[in-house]
Amino acid sequence: MTPERYAVAVRDGTRLFLFMEVTRKKAGDFYANLPRPHDPSIKVHASYHASGKFHVKTHGLPPIMDQYRQRPDSNFAGTKNLMDQKITPAIVRSIGQACEPEEWSAVFELSVADLGDGIARNTHVTADLVAAGAEPSLVPNARIMQQRQFRASSPFLVLTLYEMPRI
Repeated sequence: MTPERYAVAVRDGTRLFLFMEVTRKKAGDFYANLPRPHDPSIKVHASYHASGKFHVKTHGLPPIMDQYRQRPDSNFAGTKNLMDQKITPAIVRSIGQACEPEEWSAVFELSVADLGDGIARNTHVTADLVAAGAEPSLVPNARIMQQRQFRASSPFLVLTLYEMPRI
């Protein structure tokens, strides 16, 4: 199996900006990265290894949520979140990294017009691993705005743009 690379990108006029990237390695490991080209020391990422080990890291600090989960292989059942991140036009523009579609296995393209401002509309992007017949486990009453499934192998990767419910 060759590595699969997926981009979450935002179309802003004629420009396409990279917001999140998800990679499935040959060994079965999944990595979700939030590129921060203006400050590479941040290195925000989540990793879900073929062994079942999961963690989130940032700023070179010790792992957050360091835990073991079920293995992400053909026996995977249900759903597990890899990464969930708030997304606004301001955040995307501050990252400012161009997305070149030909560099990716697929691009989950979003429109800047669909993103909330974080106050009146609170939008998130989530990357989830799901088994056949399962759905991502979003927050209760979330409104799915756009979703794309990548079913090259099990577990499947599902990328979702959703709006958080108002409280």
